[in-house]
Amino acid sequence: MKHLFGIGAAALALTAGAGGSASAKEIVISGFGGLWEEAVRTCFEAPFTAATGNTIAITMGAGNQWINQVKAASGTPPIDLLMISSSGAFEAIAQDIVEPIDEARVPNYAEVAPQFKEFTKGMGSVYVYGAMGLMYDSDTVKEAPTSWQEFVDGTIEGKWRVSVPGLDYGASGIASTIWMLSKVAGGSTDDTDAGFADIQKMKESGNLMFWNSANDFINQIGSGEVDMGMYWDGRSWAFIDDGHPNLKYINPEPGSVAAMTWVQKVKGSDDSAWDLMNIVLSEEGQACYGNMMRYGMSNENVTYDASVVDQITDLDAIVIPPFADISAKMPEWVDRWNREIR
Repeated sequence: MKHLFGIGAAALALTAGAGGSASAKEIVISGFGGLWEEAVRTCFEAPFTAATGNTIAITMGAGNQWINQVKAASGTPPIDLLMISSSGAFEAIAQDIVEPIDEARVPNYAEVAPQFKEFTKGMGSVYVYGAMGLMYDSDTVKEAPTSWQEFVDGTIEGKWRVSVPGLDYGASGIASTIWMLSKVAGGSTDDTDAGFADIQKMKESGNLMFWNSANDFINQIGSGEVDMGMYWDGRSWAFIDDGHPNLKYINPEPGSVAAMTWVQKVKGSDDSAWDLMNIVLSEEGQACYGNMMRYGMSNENVTYDASVVDQITDLDAIVIPPFADISAKMPEWVDRWNREIR
């Protein structure tokens, strides 16, 4: 049975006629501005308001800031629903500020892909994922690497000049460089010697640069300063389609690191947050969001527009890092990066 925009018949019956009523509420979520806000308001808020009469307010910032705001509150939390990165989501769980999903209130959770359920253990849900693959200039890179090891070896050999996420980009940058390059070289979260060694060799070759914000890399590859680099799939395709047909995007073997954004209900928050979460995980809401943002969605039944579908990284082409373990290793990796790479 489909749940119209994520709200089951029972919920609709309870909220019928709520629009414009005195009981309408403002549900506060964490988030960002720009296209992200436009997509959230179009794909999630519009059906949420139509079904319940409630609206959404967005508290902008970063994961640690949102978590601290919730922890510091006495009584009603200042945020009802967290939309937060994996590292932030695990911290929210550790700080005991979020609730396990009430599947009776969130029936669309049943349609979330199994690998995401295994990852989140029911303490919220992934709703969108991006992949950190390679964007390259086909004018200067005639034979793109098909694996991450080819990418590393070709950089050291001088086949191309590349840029990868630097330390200042944050946890997702760490997972996409240290963890991934260690993994493909035979290492692990507990053994990153090979990854650090490869990064150092790439740097010593003179063919490696770093980017610390999404715009940094766009400027580097757009100006021809680099030939290729690790970058998010959705942002890559948006830049390619914006008048840069010479640029291409690929997901090398054995897959690209996934960055995932979760949705989590804060403890003590308004129960209408469950209704909003249900919409966020719905087939219809996610199709709308995925088509606008060009990112993969967690609901297995999502259908993407013909103009977008070839740009969505398949679930079998992503690698999910052990973010909880990476968080524990972060201080050690940051110290080592500062000593060996900077």
